[in-house]
Amino acid sequence: MKSLFAIEPGSETAFEQLPDSLPAPFERIELPGELLDVAAIRKRLLKPVRGLTLGVADVVAPELARRVAEADLPVRLEFMRLFRERCRRASELRVSELTADFDFSRAVAEPEYGRHLRTLLRGCYGILEEFRMTLRFPVRIDFAAGEDAARYVRQLRDLLYPRLGLALEVDLEEPFPEGSRLPEALRFHSSYWRLRCAEPLEYASFRAFAPEDSDGNSTVPRRLVFVPSGPPDRLRLAELAAQLEGGAPEVIQRELFFDGAGSGAGIA
Repeated sequence: MKSLFAIEPGSETAFEQLPDSLPAPFERIELPGELLDVAAIRKRLLKPVRGLTLGVADVVAPELARRVAEADLPVRLEFMRLFRERCRRASELRVSELTADFDFSRAVAEPEYGRHLRTLLRGCYGILEEFRMTLRFPVRIDFAAGEDAARYVRQLRDLLYPRLGLALEVDLEEPFPEGSRLPEALRFHSSYWRLRCAEPLEYASFRAFAPEDSDGNSTVPRRLVFVPSGPPDRLRLAELAAQLEGGAPEVIQRELFFDGAGSGAGIA
């Protein structure tokens, strides 16, 4: 299947700067979890928009997610309350996939923390099942250093729950080793990528690392979530879209924002 391109605005201010129509190839927005608490934004997104899907990035703030597994019982109970409420609100927006940064890399490296996290997650499974959500763990694997990617897959499998997955994070300013390819262990766990990007976009190295076939299809259906270094306003998003589509930024800007022909998904 072809890749689905998404944009992650990162904050309420950045979300408000998104254009009313997302330029192709973008057809998904990854909402920061905190925006699920903003009634005006939820109301704005309740009505389905043709060609636009939603996901949730960091359903709870990483600062909380990374320490809650080792916290006292009252903190863990409050986390569960918040987690369930945000899953409920995400479900109302037709979201079926979200991420939470529990420091999965630490769980892989430190067995004691891994046990604490496993206990916490068991309390989340019923919530994920209730709202039919898939929970993904962001991991940043050092491919250049030859880090063993298989251990992340083993840790995921040890959790023994089907609605879990990985969200592979890379910084496109840090090119992959020349000639390297996606490790075999991650072949069927690479359906979600979170790509931090600056300007100009360095995308060629990622395409070479996780290649598509001649028709633009990947080995697995995948979401490519772009996280720009600055707010994705109209100009920046148009330039990013142009680089992905191979077109001229000024042409895309004119079609989207001056001729009113917006070919992307509208969020107004």
